[in-house]
Amino acid sequence: MFPKRLARTVIYENPWVNLYVDKVIFPDGRLIEKHHCLHYDRQSVGIVIENDKDEILLIQSYRYITNSIG
Repeated sequence: MFPKRLARTVIYENPWVNLYVDKVIFPDGRLIEKHHCLHYDRQSVGIVIENDKDEILLIQSYRYITNSIG
């Protein structure tokens, strides 16, 4: 079973970027009233963080919109 969007509020929309607030319920019953979603319909930029030991910071985060971990 996957998270389900119960409602969406549009905060801002334009041709380059959109901002929404979703109300989401997860399969375990957790309810998130305000899940902010930033949507780019075009290419975007990322950042790489490196420390003095030449180590790169990587994080793993669940993304309910794509139902993936990235």
